Amino acid sequence: MKYHVKILPGALNDAKELYRWIQKDSASNADKWFNGIIEAINSLEMLPMRVPIAPESKLMSLEIRHLIYKKNYRILFTVDDDTVRIYHIRHTARGLMEEKG
Repeated sequence: MKYHVKILPGALNDAKELYRWIQKDSASNADKWFNGIIEAINSLEMLPMRVPIAPESKLMSLEIRHLIYKKNYRILFTVDDDTVRIYHIRHTARGLMEEKG
C-alpha cells in the first residue's frame, strides 16, 4: 500500500529554518541536506510503520513516529489510514516536541 505524505506548515517552516542555518556555512551542503530530507520524507510513502514510535507519544494524544535523518535530525509524523502527516523536523539536540493545548 502506498501512503499519501502531507508536509504540514510547521514541518515546512522547520525545513526552511534548518536549510538557512546550514546555508550560512555552505550553500552546497544546505542543498544536499534539503534534497536528502525530501528523499527521506518521500520514503514514508512505503511502510511508514517500519519507523519507531517517538518518545513524545507518551506525552501526547497521538501516536507520533520519528524517522532519523543523518543521525542529527528527526522527522516527526503520524500515520492515519492512508496518510502520513509530517509535523516537525527537529535537530536531535533540541528537546522533545510538546503538545500545544
